[in-house]
Amino acid sequence: MKYELIMNNYAVFNQLYGILVAICLAAGLIGVDVKSKNIYVIFSAVHSKRKYYVISLLTGAFIYVVIHTFFSANCLLIMHSLSVQIIWAEFLTAYAKILLNALVYFTFTAFFSILLKGYRAIIAGILGYCYYYLYSYNMIPFVNGSVGFELSAYKNILSCLLPVTNIYIESVTDPFVYQQMLLWPIGLPAAVYQIGYCVLLTIFGAVLTEQKNY
Repeated sequence: MKYELIMNNYAVFNQLYGILVAICLAAGLIGVDVKSKNIYVIFSAVHSKRKYYVISLLTGAFIYVVIHTFFSANCLLIMHSLSVQIIWAEFLTAYAKILLNALVYFTFTAFFSILLKGYRAIIAGILGYCYYYLYSYNMIPFVNGSVGFELSAYKNILSCLLPVTNIYIESVTDPFVYQQMLLWPIGLPAAVYQIGYCVLLTIFGAVLTEQKNY
């Protein structure tokens, strides 16, 4: 019972707050340097806008991985202190899925940080999160309620534009419920699609940064 409770909290907490942290990190990739005018100094040292963008993106992604790993290690420490037996395959699968989901939002928001120049890209990240709720749960949540839509028949197609998967923890989630909410981007396994999506969006972002005048 303790294990199920901790894993459920781990999945919910890391999925929600991990994505929000990733969005905030990505939104600040370029905007801070543009606002402070440091970007011209950086360009003179790096000699390539594409290289600047890719290095900034990889640095931000590494910071997120460290944060995500820290939260995950904290969860493991709690389990160990309570003498809870850990199902490692289940925990590591959840760790990887949450990480990939957050990196999708990270690269998505980072791309829009080029267009919106900084923290205004948080808006794009939040809209992306609302889009995920739209195709995953057929609703957009608000503080005092939600707006519902019926898009169940199209959810796998819609998830291709922003491929975020639901977190399935076998010992916590009812298999029937999970099958009803399962998201699987068309054409490839979800993890492969997500990695390819991040790489492709990074390439587009690097090309756009090269063309952008700051």
